[in-house]
Amino acid sequence: MGDTKILCNHADTDNMIPKFHATTSKNCNLFVAILKIVLYNQYITRYIKKGVTIMAKTPSYTKRAIDNYRKKFDFVQIKLDKGIKELIESKTGEKASAYISKIVNEQLKADGII
Repeated sequence: MGDTKILCNHADTDNMIPKFHATTSKNCNLFVAILKIVLYNQYITRYIKKGVTIMAKTPSYTKRAIDNYRKKFDFVQIKLDKGIKELIESKTGEKASAYISKIVNEQLKADGII
């Protein structure tokens, strides 16, 4: 019989799930599979007790509602110098996107475009 080595790599920080891999003999595969399940369940239970949430899949009705809301608007991405967003928000008391949208709409009305 060959030696069985179970290795756990905790470096998977993207989804906080340990990666197990084993070098086993032919007769140990079932044992390794069961051990992986047990260790995985213990690992997940430990993180749930610590208050770490595991993201669930977003329901399709929620995605549809978000899509319907987004269809009402045109989205424009702009780049500002570092610190301008915070400056706008602190001086105006509004979110930067709302302030910029208001200024653009006022200028378009003043120019007779809308």
